[in-house]
Amino acid sequence: MSVRMIEDVDGVMVPAPAPADDDCDDMVVSTSALSPLVTEFVAEWKRHRPSTASRFTNGARHTRTANSMFVGPYDWLAQESGLTVDRIRDIKRGARRRRWTPLAEAEALVVGAFGRPDMLTGSLAPQPNPRGCCGRRSLTG
Repeated sequence: MSVRMIEDVDGVMVPAPAPADDDCDDMVVSTSALSPLVTEFVAEWKRHRPSTASRFTNGARHTRTANSMFVGPYDWLAQESGLTVDRIRDIKRGARRRRWTPLAEAEALVVGAFGRPDMLTGSLAPQPNPRGCCGRRSLTG
């Protein structure tokens, strides 16, 4: 398999970056191990911070009450982790959507949002991507 080359800003030919999707990271975490953590977080959030919104808010995720603003668990996780709400929902759905989660996304949730770097061990231990890196190969091979 040949590597697609592109010209960088200095006119030097370099390998093109791999497409951005969940199979292109060198290290991954099992989505089925990460999913229950997100599910538990969302359940705890809803238990301790019930929404004051009625069912007539037309799906608004943010609602105002007196001098405060309700932020849902997915929006808070997105703000803290830098991931999109849709991506967090995909992770929560588990391996039905994607078997592997890139390590960078898992770290953003576990370290950035949950504040628990110690969780990246055991079943959440990073491992080499079983699918490789989207065909990225060395220039000699």
